Amino acid sequence: MYQNQRLTKSDDFKLVQREGCRYTDGLLTLVTRPNGLNAARFGFSVGKWLGKAVVRNTVKRRLKEVSRLYSVQPGWDLVV
Repeated sequence: MYQNQRLTKSDDFKLVQREGCRYTDGLLTLVTRPNGLNAARFGFSVGKWLGKAVVRNTVKRRLKEVSRLYSVQPGWDLVV
């Protein structure tokens, strides 16, 4: 995943959480919002309930790899 395809700023995460559409399935929640750009941007948030930092970082790395392998229509911000 390239740098321009990531949500890194807290304000971006908050905007997607506030204005986006939420889809939930068991352990994962996906929040989507159109961004008007030529790229889909991803953000990953893993709660402390899942485990310690090593476990949370492993989950985030795996989610990043999945987002890299599967193409998503450009123009969306997604928070998992």
